Amino acid sequence: MTRFHTKKSTAVKSICKTLKAHFPIWDVLWVDGQSVTTMTFDKRRELLQTLLTPSETISITPLYDDGLQLFLGVKQQGLEGIVQYNSDAPYFLNSRPKNVITKIKAYQYVTCQVSATRKGAFGWGLQLNGKYVGVLEFPPHRDILSKFHHVSKKLCKK
Repeated sequence: MTRFHTKKSTAVKSICKTLKAHFPIWDVLWVDGQSVTTMTFDKRRELLQTLLTPSETISITPLYDDGLQLFLGVKQQGLEGIVQYNSDAPYFLNSRPKNVITKIKAYQYVTCQVSATRKGAFGWGLQLNGKYVGVLEFPPHRDILSKFHHVSKKLCKK
């Protein structure tokens, strides 16, 4: 995220030396202008292995047979979760059928302050100890929303 938010060219040059970019590749969908999305995931991974030579800049993400052990390791590191993919399935553009991809999330909970609200679509800007930590984009239960709006009317000035 530090790399992502760096804008000044001098800062970009400096950060390139200390926070080197690395691109982990999971799948291949097009080769030489031709879609390979009808191939199974296993076949696309085999194809990816022939196309990409791993380096310090780019690599092919590893696959794991023991999903529970992987999930527990991910959770222990405080990461968001894992994705389970049906290896016999083709790739579906613009959709994620439930029998193909399953996201397994390691939910983390923390009490934050709402520091901003988005106009139009729902969104709360969140802060923790005075630092911005992200946007809550899925509305909480309507009882919580009602309580929030009741309190926010007292705090906000137009």
